Amino acid sequence: MSGVHVDPLETALTRYFENRGTACAELSAVLDHFTDSPELCKSAYRLQGALQSCSMMSRREEVDLSRLLLALEREIAAGTLQRYVDDEYCMSGGGYETCLTEEARQLSKIACPLRELQSAWARVQQAIAVDRELLRLRG
Repeated sequence: MSGVHVDPLETALTRYFENRGTACAELSAVLDHFTDSPELCKSAYRLQGALQSCSMMSRREEVDLSRLLLALEREIAAGTLQRYVDDEYCMSGGGYETCLTEEARQLSKIACPLRELQSAWARVQQAIAVDRELLRLRG
């Protein structure tokens, strides 16, 4: 066992900054998709600007990211179908298959890096909270 200490905050921040570039690139596709929604476009532009800088995400950008993901997930759900497929080799006679329309499949690919960014940011916040609590306990 090695004696090297890995800082959870440093690890979380590294992962967050690694995810920013991919997520920022996908925001162009989000803008193309939501051209008829000025509020979502405004959120995407604001988030894109923030991700292009080297600063941490603010509460406003967190809300923008959540709003965009929620809108994408609604669109993906609208393009998701479940159909029954007969299977003569299955004991129950078949099962359900989930199918996505082409648009929903594309939106799913767009949403993935944004979800990863949101998850990475949550890990950063957790690591910050742990560090604060450790400082408080150590007095």
